[in-house]
Amino acid sequence: MSATAKTSAILIARNNERTAHRAVDSILYQIDSPCEILIADCGCSDNTIEIVRERLKEAGWDRYTVLGAGEGNDYTAFHFAIARAKGEYIAFLDANDWWSRSDKLRIQISFLDRHRECSAAFTNFFFFDPDRLAFSARDAISDKYSYVNTRDIILNNISCGFSVSMYRSASLFGIPTLGSNMPPDCWMFDIFASRKAPLAFLHSACVVHQLGGGASRATGQQAIEFNDELTGWRFHEEFSRLASVLGVEIKPSPNSFGSRAFR
Repeated sequence: MSATAKTSAILIARNNERTAHRAVDSILYQIDSPCEILIADCGCSDNTIEIVRERLKEAGWDRYTVLGAGEGNDYTAFHFAIARAKGEYIAFLDANDWWSRSDKLRIQISFLDRHRECSAAFTNFFFFDPDRLAFSARDAISDKYSYVNTRDIILNNISCGFSVSMYRSASLFGIPTLGSNMPPDCWMFDIFASRKAPLAFLHSACVVHQLGGGASRATGQQAIEFNDELTGWRFHEEFSRLASVLGVEIKPSPNSFGSRAFR
């Protein structure tokens, strides 16, 4: 496993003691290992963090930091981890999921190194239903890629979770928080990162997203209204259509753009 200084891996931990070892192993098995692993303890009350520490100790990995206890609580640890990240790129992994290919980081790093026009790259992935023991790919698997814009993100949920994402660290500078009691919102991150540059969807399947847990996109009224305001209501029509599909109502657009509009 060759080390690279390009990527910080952030493991999002939220009472995942049954799956945390699998997530950690999938990071350690990467051909291009991250320069560091930052563990965001988002209010774990079980043995998740102890399991993660033990797994890293067994592997002889000492380039890790646990953020949470003593530095914040609940979801503030997630934002602490982003602020502490040293890598040129940031790759997230929910402790409920796992990276299924050992070259997952290499594929995304190689793409972003070649495509400086993109602020982030997502990979295709498999849904895993633990009740049915069934896997299904999100999209047709290939070596192709496609560009993604803000409207695609709003209406089509392109990334569907943090675990498939790799962002340029600079693209997340100044990202707002949803507060300590609301889960991290990959949807907001994707919209924020797309404000000045396109995103890319890589059709190679490199991640398994387990249904029934994890840091999935927040789709409630509060999250929709937050992102609607965040984008200065420029995509209010798309947000309204999404809200209608989800069976919720959102506030109407004001007459003028708000102070949180993208610039």
